[in-house]
Amino acid sequence: MKHLIVVHSHLSYLVINQYFLDRNIDPDDCLFIVNARYRHLPEGNHYTNFIFFPDELLPEGFKRVFHKNNIITGIKNIKFIENRINEFFHGDLFLMYLTTTSLDYLSALVTMKQCKGYYLMEEGSASYYRKAEIPKLYKGAAYGFAFILSK
Repeated sequence: MKHLIVVHSHLSYLVINQYFLDRNIDPDDCLFIVNARYRHLPEGNHYTNFIFFPDELLPEGFKRVFHKNNIITGIKNIKFIENRINEFFHGDLFLMYLTTTSLDYLSALVTMKQCKGYYLMEEGSASYYRKAEIPKLYKGAAYGFAFILSK
């Protein structure tokens, strides 16, 4: 089984990385879609397959699937996205890991025929703070959880 992961914050990367380490998931079976605002993956990152959104996932010049609510353009962009994903997966089934389905390109991905299912990762406000700031925000279990993920 292949794995398609959408990462847009340090927290989402750390959670999925630990999840995959605990389950011995082969990094070569993983394809990450990385949001343009999150380009600095942690040191020691052992994944090699990345597509950067929107630069590499959508046709040049587009930032949304349904650009200006144009249905024809939207259909073409969905096909473009499916082709980009299939370049890596070669038509194999995959599971998807994401933090929301509200974005149009993510909705397109979870409805692909090859997508066997998807997992939603819950994120909280800690994902928008630096690691050093988290102790000021949370005490006890929440801080402990963030600390465990940072190892």
